[in-house]
Amino acid sequence: MTNPTEPIFFTLSLSKIITIALGSSLLTAVFSQLFGLLRDFQKERREARYLALRVAVVLEGFSIACANIISDNKTYARAEECFGSTRSQLPPAPEYPTDVDWKSLSPDLSAQALSFINEIPLSAHAIEFMYDVEPELVPPECSKHAGKCGYRAWQIAAGLRKKYDLPVYDPTLFSWDMVTTLKLKHDEAMK
Repeated sequence: MTNPTEPIFFTLSLSKIITIALGSSLLTAVFSQLFGLLRDFQKERREARYLALRVAVVLEGFSIACANIISDNKTYARAEECFGSTRSQLPPAPEYPTDVDWKSLSPDLSAQALSFINEIPLSAHAIEFMYDVEPELVPPECSKHAGKCGYRAWQIAAGLRKKYDLPVYDPTLFSWDMVTTLKLKHDEAMK
């Protein structure tokens, strides 16, 4: 029996002391690893959200430029070519950030965003082809493709914002309902 005034250290055998020391070291190592993994996950999540926001803003800017093409062409046609001018080229392809790790985004959304860049030259080629077929139809053809590409860019941006819990961007708070304009031309182009 142990003496109550004797320190506990003296009542433990050497094997018990080693077991306690190893157990607490093991627990410390496990918790340290878990906290490290959690910290890395949170950092990767923040980086993915920031990349998603940057890509969404770039795509939304492209969509706005496409909507402006449709609006300019519509205004010019309604004014019976008295004022304004026609637009016959799509805006340049959006430039994505190059200083980031795309692997942090969901594979589905990053594939959509990266593949979208290839859709723009295809539409530009269809517009250029119209110059050879019926040059007077170039502005309406450009508007259709601006709607198709602009609405597609808008959908990808909205998907990024939704997936990464980013605030929804509503251009009607600052301007006109360009998304409806894009969708109408998109639907016309897809027929």
